Amino acid sequence: SADFAAARAVDGLFVTRWSPAAAEQNPWITVDLGTVHALSHVVLLWGEFYPTSYVLQGATVSDAWSNLAVVLGSSELLRSDLPRPTFARWVRVLTQGSGDLRLWEFQVFEDSETPVTTVTTEPTTEATTTSTATAATVATTEAPSTSAATTATTEVPETTVVTTTVTTVPGPSTTTPFYGPNLAFQKPVLSSSFRSATEHAYKAVDGDLESQWASVPLNDQWLWV
Repeated sequence: SADFAAARAVDGLFVTRWSPAAAEQNPWITVDLGTVHALSHVVLLWGEFYPTSYVLQGATVSDAWSNLAVVLGSSELLRSDLPRPTFARWVRVLTQGSGDLRLWEFQVFEDSETPVTTVTTEPTTEATTTSTATAATVATTEAPSTSAATTATTEVPETTVVTTTVTTVPGPSTTTPFYGPNLAFQKPVLSSSFRSATEHAYKAVDGDLESQWASVPLNDQWLWV
């Protein structure tokens, strides 16, 4: 249903989820990163409804998938390190089997130490050169002189190699009323419980001093970021 659409797995909220149809065989979910990136690792949170295993796949061209890792399912927060270098624009989680699956979070992390190289070929251009033969003397023999001009046309392909170093651009942060960047600002969070629909865990890291996270009134409540 719309409440469990694929977008719910990448909204940064641990309280929303993607769920495929229970009868679907080998359901999958794909994220489009917009451009090709160098990738470091993938983090998934299934909770108690997880597949027996799944395959992480990547593609730089649509539907040209390569297997990056095979992972055993678990209810824990799973981090899968990818082989270096790994380049992809699309990343897919292909599950094995069927049943009730619930993916709460799907995160893909960039490898900031690996440069992405893009090779582009510009249209072929024509270069025209004109050479003029003149009188020449070899030893004591005078060669006939000529003033006829000859024109040669040569096709020169031009190839441009552009190398871009991938860097991690920090997102917005709040410094009020404290000094320095808040590293927890708008990062994924998980809590043991929440008291109401307006007091979810992410309210604690939204940078708004007027919002809050509140748990149910029980002991040993916790918040994870």
